[in-house]
Amino acid sequence: MKTAFKKIGSVIFATLLSACFSPPSSADEAGKPVALVGHSYGIHEVKILINKVIVVSEEETYVYQNCGGNIPISELDKYSLLIVATSVSKALTDDEMEKLKSWVTNGGNLMLIDFAPSSLCGGRDELQKKKLLSWAGIQSVRSVKAGISCKVIEADAPFLKGVEFEKNNDGIRIWPENVNRIADVIPPMRTIIGDASSCFVGIAQVGKGTVSYFGGELFRMYRRKPELSVKYMEIMRNAVRIARPLSQNTMKTAMLEKSAWGDTPLLLWNREWNRGEEYGPRFTPPMPEQNEIIGSLSADMAIDEYETLQLNLTPLKDFKEISFSLESKDVPKENLEFLVQEKPNPIPWPKKPGIAKEFPFWLIPPEHLEGKMKNSFALPKAGETKIVWLRINSHGIKPGDYKIGMNFQIPGEKTIQLPVDLKVYPVTLPRKRLIKLEASGQVYGDVNRAAPALRFTKDLEAHGVEWSRINVLRPATFKIQGTTEFLTTQYMESHKKDFEAGKYPELDMTALDPWMEQAIGHGLIYFKVPPSFYELEKLGFKKENIDKIEQWYISQASRYMKEKGLRIFIANYGDELNLQELKTVWEPWARKLTKYGWDCTSSFSAGGVYVDYFNEISPFVKLWTLNQRYTLFFIEKVKTGELKLRRDAIIGSYGAGEGRGSEFRKPLGKSRYLGWISWLNGVQNCSVNPYFKGWLYYLDYGNKGEAGGIGGERFVSYIDKDDVSVPLAACPFWEGVREGMEEGNLCAVLSWYIEHLEKLEAEPASKAKKAREKLAQIIGPSENSIIKWKEAVRYKYPVKEIKASSADYKKAKKEILELLLSLKDDAQKYIRPSLYWNDTELIHEGKAVAAIYYDKIKPDVIVKAIKKLSGIELPSFNAGGDLNDKYKTAIIIGNASQNPLSKKILDQNQSRDADNNYPGAGSYYIREFENSGNKTFIIAGPEEEGTKKGITMFSQFLYSEGNWLNRDK
Repeated sequence: MKTAFKKIGSVIFATLLSACFSPPSSADEAGKPVALVGHSYGIHEVKILINKVIVVSEEETYVYQNCGGNIPISELDKYSLLIVATSVSKALTDDEMEKLKSWVTNGGNLMLIDFAPSSLCGGRDELQKKKLLSWAGIQSVRSVKAGISCKVIEADAPFLKGVEFEKNNDGIRIWPENVNRIADVIPPMRTIIGDASSCFVGIAQVGKGTVSYFGGELFRMYRRKPELSVKYMEIMRNAVRIARPLSQNTMKTAMLEKSAWGDTPLLLWNREWNRGEEYGPRFTPPMPEQNEIIGSLSADMAIDEYETLQLNLTPLKDFKEISFSLESKDVPKENLEFLVQEKPNPIPWPKKPGIAKEFPFWLIPPEHLEGKMKNSFALPKAGETKIVWLRINSHGIKPGDYKIGMNFQIPGEKTIQLPVDLKVYPVTLPRKRLIKLEASGQVYGDVNRAAPALRFTKDLEAHGVEWSRINVLRPATFKIQGTTEFLTTQYMESHKKDFEAGKYPELDMTALDPWMEQAIGHGLIYFKVPPSFYELEKLGFKKENIDKIEQWYISQASRYMKEKGLRIFIANYGDELNLQELKTVWEPWARKLTKYGWDCTSSFSAGGVYVDYFNEISPFVKLWTLNQRYTLFFIEKVKTGELKLRRDAIIGSYGAGEGRGSEFRKPLGKSRYLGWISWLNGVQNCSVNPYFKGWLYYLDYGNKGEAGGIGGERFVSYIDKDDVSVPLAACPFWEGVREGMEEGNLCAVLSWYIEHLEKLEAEPASKAKKAREKLAQIIGPSENSIIKWKEAVRYKYPVKEIKASSADYKKAKKEILELLLSLKDDAQKYIRPSLYWNDTELIHEGKAVAAIYYDKIKPDVIVKAIKKLSGIELPSFNAGGDLNDKYKTAIIIGNASQNPLSKKILDQNQSRDADNNYPGAGSYYIREFENSGNKTFIIAGPEEEGTKKGITMFSQFLYSEGNWLNRDK
């Protein structure tokens, strides 16, 4: 990307206007953008003005600049209309007021809302005494607590075009309710709505320009009186139309007419859109500048990651469709995916059919678009832009430089070729990440119906997510081991005496197997679980027995999880509980679950970081999930020792934006910061939301969220809801989360190598030190840093804020990969990898400390997985004798009939063999035994199928350290 546009700023305005328009000398010539200013409550007013008055529709969207709380007094000539909402950060000086007056007199248009006139002058008294706005006819602004009734004074005023009013008994048009904010005015201000002495809506002609006044704030009216706000909104829109500011369509027409593209049929560029409007992405300027036209794309990648490249296609003539092809000699076709940003068909939404609307923000394969053409798609009309994407998957690709050809063919035109340069570095991005990703705000499937959730599971895996969840544990779905009975309420009641006597059965929870195996098989190896049970009081159980029975049930669930290979499964309760709720609800719950042997979590953002209280509950918390604004302060307190966490505690954050259903409208670059800031702050786990809330698939946000309107709580969308074989469509924001998390993890890998090499002898330590210094230049507080961060305060807590474009992130990523490459030789020479199964070490700094023992079923899957991750082959022994004392950990393959060692170990530990009763045909367990510091794992099913499945699942929990640079695949 040659140019990045986060907002349309003054530099862009200047470039745009000089390129497309001659500076207007009168108000009758081409318009200029709108400037909006608002402070305090005016911030909310500016937001709704943008969403409802400036962005009216795709056909009527005005170019604007949100100037914050300050009047852009030195840049007024760049605007046709200045809207000042409620208040300003700083009153105007006398000289500045004269400049404002001069600007209006020469053709500028000023709209003042609520107490804006007073705020401009420094207060109501200043406005009245100094008569600073007498030139606009405004003497004072006041509140009328009881309100006053208003009538339409000038029924034919252009402001009121298209607005219907009720009439009173005298046939006079009236405003439907009393108003509380009015201005006292004199000529040249004319009252349009008001009474004989008070102005609710008015306009003054001042020289060639105008000053208008609106007494009410739209955002309050929209919230309290939505039907009335429609009238008020239309009057405000008319005021904007009369000012004739620059619109997107006007700008686009001018750029088309005055462009020098010659016979070029199609413009290729890749600037991100400024804002996702309800109707679709909005680019400002709507077409590329000459220096934004691209002739190629590029991607710098590690092994085993993704990169998603945006490409904008703007036809200069009207064409119906365009075809494409992807070509590469060395990159397999399955590693390249072409996607079109479009809107899928709405899904049925019976509870509110009117909001079942989709918008063009979803990345969809062309074969699933209307027409179902695999290699072609429709183009928009001339001057409009279609966004397409190339998703590159580097899994299985060896390091090196590659060429990819992206070709476009419009009927009757020459083929347009766009080369893509791909460089894959000898750096492996591990599937088990140093900074983990969790999809929060989701219930995408039911634990007892795994098949429909498979497409979500695949999407989570492809985006680097490592967490799954169980939405509910249903006791009635679990068998009593060795029987055909289930743990129903009837069973509980009929065996009440046994339960109250402490005679508890063993449960068979393999009803969960399809869900667990689907998740684990796709790398989702950490779980959040709600360990709920029956309300035993209602079943007549005695209070003194309930705690013991619940503990038995929870321990059965724990055993099952562990036998599937899980070591991190956490009970979760509450969402942003306040401090009182944490103390009275969460803490008693967590104390009980901890007593039962479970780890606990919640989202700990109760308005701040309460060091003393957090120290009290720390023994119960495995995963700390904090609002991002608190993480830096929290981690600093941990570093200083003021906050004392468990040794195994995980520090995490949640969120990657507003956490609303407007995230899907945002460009990829808006979420890419997440991995970088997480690495910078020392966060270990990122929980982003809302991934997918099926019950909020459609929602009308009104003015909430960035752009308001209809959205949905999701990062993924159905292309075909009913056909589970059709993949999900991701939004660019979700792609950006993955990109940023991959990049943050590359920073974490680099930091790991630097820390280990700095401990060595002079030369490698010196190189590592230089790498650390270079890393600080890549991402740092300096103006020369590629990714710049600055310290700030948000809600009284210190934060680091990143300022970067997508181009900056790409450049920084390349530099990180180059730094890793510079350390490769030293890493291979001095660092020996280690390998773990969950938290059990199998290889210690290049030396095997574990061995595999097999007989009838070979452990090839595990051996290959370990070799791939570590570069080292774990010793394997055909089980003809005892365990080898040389190795602290033994991995035994098979049940007693498949491996004689299994029977010996199971007998020694009085543990039951894997058979058809439990875990049952086709299933498996992974059992762990410890003796004098040595560990033994048995991976077993009742038959070959189950054991082989267990071997595959066991391999999913393997991860290595220190071998990320040691492979030249």
